Amino acid sequence: MTPTVDAAHTLNQAVGSPFGTVFGSLESLESIHTGTKLTYEDEYVMGAEHEFSHGVVLTARYMHRSLRRIVEDTGGIAPEAANAGVPQQFSITNPSKNLDIFTNPIESDFTSGGVVTCTADPTKNCLPNVAVIPSTCLAAGAPTSGQVQTSFVPFFNFPTNSFGAPITDSAGNNAACFATNPAGDTPIGVNGQQAGSVTPDGIPDGFADPVHKYWAVVIEVNKSFSRNWQLRANYTVSKVFGNFEGAFRNDNGQSDPGISSLFDFTTGNFNQLGGQFTPGVLNQDRQQVANGYFSYVFDHGKLRNLSLGSGAGIQTGTPITELAAHPVYLNSGEIPIGGRGALGRTPTTGHVDIHADYFVKLTERFGLRFGMDMFNVTNAKRVNFFNQNIDLKFGVPNADFLKPGNVAVLGDAIQAPFNARAFFRLEF
Repeated sequence: MTPTVDAAHTLNQAVGSPFGTVFGSLESLESIHTGTKLTYEDEYVMGAEHEFSHGVVLTARYMHRSLRRIVEDTGGIAPEAANAGVPQQFSITNPSKNLDIFTNPIESDFTSGGVVTCTADPTKNCLPNVAVIPSTCLAAGAPTSGQVQTSFVPFFNFPTNSFGAPITDSAGNNAACFATNPAGDTPIGVNGQQAGSVTPDGIPDGFADPVHKYWAVVIEVNKSFSRNWQLRANYTVSKVFGNFEGAFRNDNGQSDPGISSLFDFTTGNFNQLGGQFTPGVLNQDRQQVANGYFSYVFDHGKLRNLSLGSGAGIQTGTPITELAAHPVYLNSGEIPIGGRGALGRTPTTGHVDIHADYFVKLTERFGLRFGMDMFNVTNAKRVNFFNQNIDLKFGVPNADFLKPGNVAVLGDAIQAPFNARAFFRLEF
């Protein structure tokens, strides 16, 4: 049975719950941590090029890029601690698995059950009847471990998934509480400092190394304009892999360079961040892309002054990943579930465009140019993007999940149909 504070508020992280909020930073401005260094990446390129007759140039190259260091704002507590009311502070730094700039909370997970009505202070978390109360969670004057707890334990939480359903840690526990000072009003770490504060405690904070790797083989055939024609063509086989897209998040459209939500929380024991730190194919990954552009100008005969051009492109789809709402911020499209690209890929898409123009000379100085551009002449209408958010916000399912749509504003959800434009202009 779900523990409750009163009839209107369940002990979960749904909107309106007293455990669905997080304390703001205790600093007036977010600081840049001492020793923080700029982002950098390693890039290796090797290739070959050969020029054939008529100026046709063939190029082949291999590229490998690895992001070695990033700059992001970080917070040193897990979602279950934030939703238990542990104050959160932020600091801009270089996150990694070995980072230690925060005081880690002392967390004890256990199994709880029963129902309790809080009559003294319904704004605080009320500990229900439990079989075992971890001694590390008991404030001064509280009952001993194993007794029924009737006093308040302020820093206490029942973690849930994005739909408000109870979840457990790897040991099957469904509740978490956090050690406090003797007065029971401040969560502390092993160093005696306030949990979540920007003070190292000799223990890694719980982040993962940011990973962004790009491999590509590119083949190009180019010919600059000469002998009435020119050509640009390329074919790319590539892979984008990691857990960090870069300064811009394509999956949910978050444009907050250096202050995104990705490293605001540590992993925690209840895996409420899903696969956020787990590397996989990133959402901008396209395995193959090919493009070709050709143009020709007639300079004699009945077609003199006619210019023709064409462009064609084809690209494989991008990974589809189930994205859940954030357990603390409550907004949608944050947390990857089940593995990056676990739901397959969007369809392969392509287009063919045609251009034609004709010049009519009027006088020595003036002339008219008539032309037409035609786009997507095959009228292809494949899906470019699917709505990957399983919920609209925390606790609210999304009926449009996996339907054509694009909440991240990356472009049209479906290919634009055939369209054309005609023009003429006076040239002098």
